[in-house]
Amino acid sequence: MANIGSVFWNSLLITLAQLLGVFGMLFLLGVLLHFMAKFTRTIFVKSIGYKFDVVTTGWIGVPIHEIGHAFFCIPFRHKINEIKLYEPKDGVLGYVNHSFNPKSSYQKVGNFFIGVGPILFGSVLLAVLIYFLLPHFREHYAQLTDPLLRFPIYELSSSEGWSRFGGIFSASFVHFFRIMAEGNAWGDVRTYLCLYLGICIASHMELSPPDIRGAWYGLRVFIVLLFLGNLLSLLIHFDLGAYLLLLKSILAPLVSILFFSVLLSGLNFISSYFLLFVFTLLRRRKVLTPF
Repeated sequence: MANIGSVFWNSLLITLAQLLGVFGMLFLLGVLLHFMAKFTRTIFVKSIGYKFDVVTTGWIGVPIHEIGHAFFCIPFRHKINEIKLYEPKDGVLGYVNHSFNPKSSYQKVGNFFIGVGPILFGSVLLAVLIYFLLPHFREHYAQLTDPLLRFPIYELSSSEGWSRFGGIFSASFVHFFRIMAEGNAWGDVRTYLCLYLGICIASHMELSPPDIRGAWYGLRVFIVLLFLGNLLSLLIHFDLGAYLLLLKSILAPLVSILFFSVLLSGLNFISSYFLLFVFTLLRRRKVLTPF
């Protein structure tokens, strides 16, 4: 019994370590992206109304968000009952109504990918934009993202680790503008087109509460299956970790593009906040806060 308990406990620890190592940075950047977009929406609502933000970025960002959900319904065999790509009404900008077989573990896990679909699909589109519209920037892209990819996610368990992560993020933000300046990118109309389209996509990649609930439902099933896989691999002495390391290497480009999404969303928030702060202070004699 003691040996069985030890195997069970080790399987649990291995599963947690794998989730943190493989998906930790992806989750962290997704959370940052969510709050960047949320703060941006808040300052628009408090100053000139959310409709301005919806009109200027939503007409592109919302359809891409919903297509991201719908895209992953196909490989996971979910039935799309109804889809609205862009219909701003009563605070809802668009939606994808889908159903699945609750007896199928495969389809249940699919809820995770469907839920985070806007992040995955939006990141791929951002990569395409960078490749075709920012030729100078893509030459230096590795310099910008490598420090983040080398950052050990477990360091965030301490205040020093968070400080280091903040330093990496701010340094990358500054380095982005330096790269663009050195390549004379600011004199190229493609740069502004890429930034506008990128901001439209990035500012609507965040997940709504229903998206998060759906993704969490699928993630729970995935965690249980991963735990059972680790339990079985320990019993039969099979190295499941090697395959997860391969998955981490596959996800690395996605993490780097998602990092760029956070930079774009941060740029959108900072520029919007500066302009709306001045407007609100002069027009309403109020101090604008994003909270």
